[in-house]
Amino acid sequence: MINAKRDAKERVREIKHWEEIKDKLLKENPKLDINNQENHEEETWVAKWKTELNIPKELVSPTMYKDCLANLQTWENNKKKDEVKEIGS
Repeated sequence: MINAKRDAKERVREIKHWEEIKDKLLKENPKLDINNQENHEEETWVAKWKTELNIPKELVSPTMYKDCLANLQTWENNKKKDEVKEIGS
């Protein structure tokens, strides 16, 4: 029972802390959508792929390097297609 109370108290502290962080971020950028993680998911993946491509090839498996490169190229091609569609509409 003591452990459950301690864990509950820690969760409440954690929630309050995240609420403070969200409030601060919303003050800095009122347009920020904190309820939809998909809004920034694309940016996160692209940043991850670019970072992994910058790791020296000797330290990374060839498969991981190829996968990152393929993912990034696919994303770039899709982005170009979307831009052409927007111009054409």
